[in-house]
Amino acid sequence: MEQKTGKSTSLPGECDVCLESCNVDIVNGNLKLILGLIWSLIVRYQIGRSKFPPRKLMLAWLQAVLPECKVSNLTTDWNSGVLLSALVDYCRPGLFPHWRKLELP
Repeated sequence: MEQKTGKSTSLPGECDVCLESCNVDIVNGNLKLILGLIWSLIVRYQIGRSKFPPRKLMLAWLQAVLPECKVSNLTTDWNSGVLLSALVDYCRPGLFPHWRKLELP
């Protein structure tokens, strides 16, 4: 079921990102598009102002907030779902309290 929002979405500030063509996909829950948009916002407004590469900053932050998980690779470490579950529980404590019982590959 497609839902049209009828609105154009733009981000405030120096960078106006028009999401007109993506509204339907976002409303319908296109996970890849939503996560890509979130990453773009993080890079643009948080990480983009740093002198360090975004991937290294993200990796350092994940290692700091998830010390039990031993994050070392932003691609393959996520395959099992354990890190995502741990991150969800970190961001919203109690949402996934049993992530430690998940099996590591």
